[in-house]
Amino acid sequence: MLANLHMADCNRCALGDGSLDLDAILMALYVLGYNREGCFATPEPLGLGGDPYPAMNGKPTEETLERLVQQTARYFRQREDILMEA
Repeated sequence: MLANLHMADCNRCALGDGSLDLDAILMALYVLGYNREGCFATPEPLGLGGDPYPAMNGKPTEETLERLVQQTARYFRQREDILMEA
Protein backbone atom coordinates (compact mmCIF):
# COMPACT_ATOMS: atom_id res chain seq x y z
CA MET A 1 0.00 0.00 0.00
CA LEU A 2 1.38 3.36 -1.03
CA ALA A 3 1.34 5.80 1.89
CA ASN A 4 3.87 8.45 0.86
CA LEU A 5 5.01 9.42 -2.60
CA HIS A 6 8.17 11.53 -2.56
CA MET A 7 8.74 13.45 -5.78
CA ALA A 8 11.43 15.66 -7.27
CA ASP A 9 11.62 17.08 -10.75
CA CYS A 10 14.26 15.63 -13.08
CA ASN A 11 16.63 18.55 -12.44
CA ARG A 12 16.24 18.50 -8.62
CA CYS A 13 14.80 22.00 -8.70
CA ALA A 14 11.22 23.17 -8.19
CA LEU A 15 8.41 21.19 -9.80
CA GLY A 16 7.70 22.64 -13.21
CA ASP A 17 11.34 23.55 -13.87
CA GLY A 18 12.18 20.14 -15.31
CA SER A 19 10.36 17.65 -17.52
CA LEU A 20 8.44 15.64 -14.90
CA ASP A 21 4.87 15.09 -16.16
CA LEU A 22 3.14 16.16 -12.95
CA ASP A 23 -0.30 16.11 -14.58
CA ALA A 24 0.01 12.40 -15.40
CA ILE A 25 1.18 11.66 -11.86
CA LEU A 26 -1.66 13.63 -10.28
CA MET A 27 -4.25 11.93 -12.51
CA ALA A 28 -2.87 8.50 -11.61
CA LEU A 29 -2.94 9.36 -7.90
CA TYR A 30 -6.59 10.38 -8.11
CA VAL A 31 -7.48 7.20 -10.04
CA LEU A 32 -5.79 5.19 -7.27
CA GLY A 33 -7.76 7.05 -4.59
CA TYR A 34 -4.58 8.59 -3.21
CA ASN A 35 -6.34 11.85 -2.30
CA ARG A 36 -7.52 10.62 1.09
CA GLU A 37 -6.45 11.00 4.68
CA GLY A 38 -3.21 9.24 5.53
CA CYS A 39 -1.75 9.48 2.01
CA PHE A 40 0.81 12.09 1.12
CA ALA A 41 2.57 13.34 -1.98
CA THR A 42 5.60 15.32 -0.91
CA PRO A 43 7.45 17.09 -3.70
CA GLU A 44 10.77 18.35 -2.44
CA PRO A 45 13.19 20.40 -4.51
CA LEU A 46 16.79 19.74 -3.56
CA GLY A 47 17.98 23.03 -4.97
CA LEU A 48 21.28 22.17 -6.56
CA GLY A 49 20.37 21.24 -10.09
CA GLY A 50 20.90 17.97 -11.89
CA ASP A 51 24.65 17.68 -11.32
CA PRO A 52 25.17 14.97 -8.66
CA TYR A 53 28.45 16.39 -7.32
CA PRO A 54 27.03 19.62 -5.84
CA ALA A 55 24.02 17.65 -4.65
CA MET A 56 26.33 15.37 -2.68
CA ASN A 57 28.72 18.02 -1.39
CA GLY A 58 27.08 21.44 -1.62
CA LYS A 59 24.47 23.11 0.52
CA PRO A 60 21.93 25.54 -0.93
CA THR A 61 21.15 28.69 0.99
CA GLU A 62 18.03 28.82 3.14
CA GLU A 63 16.65 31.54 0.86
CA THR A 64 17.16 29.37 -2.23
CA LEU A 65 15.41 26.41 -0.65
CA GLU A 66 12.52 28.58 0.57
CA ARG A 67 12.04 30.00 -2.93
CA LEU A 68 12.12 26.53 -4.50
CA VAL A 69 9.69 25.10 -1.94
CA GLN A 70 7.25 27.99 -2.47
CA GLN A 71 7.49 27.61 -6.25
CA THR A 72 6.95 23.86 -5.96
CA ALA A 73 3.89 24.25 -3.72
CA ARG A 74 2.36 26.86 -6.04
CA TYR A 75 2.94 24.73 -9.14
CA PHE A 76 1.61 21.55 -7.50
CA ARG A 77 -1.59 23.29 -6.36
CA GLN A 78 -1.99 25.06 -9.71
CA ARG A 79 -1.76 21.83 -11.70
CA GLU A 80 -4.09 20.03 -9.28
CA ASP A 81 -6.67 22.84 -9.53
CA ILE A 82 -6.51 22.84 -13.33
CA LEU A 83 -6.96 19.06 -13.48
CA MET A 84 -9.89 19.15 -11.06
CA GLU A 85 -11.65 21.74 -13.25
CA ALA A 86 -11.35 19.54 -16.36
